[in-house]
Amino acid sequence: MTEGASILMSAIWSMLQIGAWRDERGVNLLDTGAHFYDTYETKDGGFIALGSIEPKFYALLREQAGLSGPEWDDHMDPARWAALKEELASIIATRTRDEWCSAMEMATPASRRSCR
Repeated sequence: MTEGASILMSAIWSMLQIGAWRDERGVNLLDTGAHFYDTYETKDGGFIALGSIEPKFYALLREQAGLSGPEWDDHMDPARWAALKEELASIIATRTRDEWCSAMEMATPASRRSCR
């Protein structure tokens, strides 16, 4: 287990060394800092988890959530994450969990469906 954990942490330690990771909870790419990599409450009190790191999945999120403004263009800019997360949370809260799952599943190939 120790060897496995050290291998998994190599990416985080590498990002820390190059300045791409801060030693602070909730401000980094993979620890809920990014608006496109977090869990959000839906209209019905359910939750959805987003992990739209890759451009094609971020494009799908933008399409399904109606994120058309230029502020959504550079999703890898940490300076924008807090404001975008707040706005995205309010958008996610307008639909139920099942509505979000249906929208994402209809727009995703069957081999990638994982909402249910």
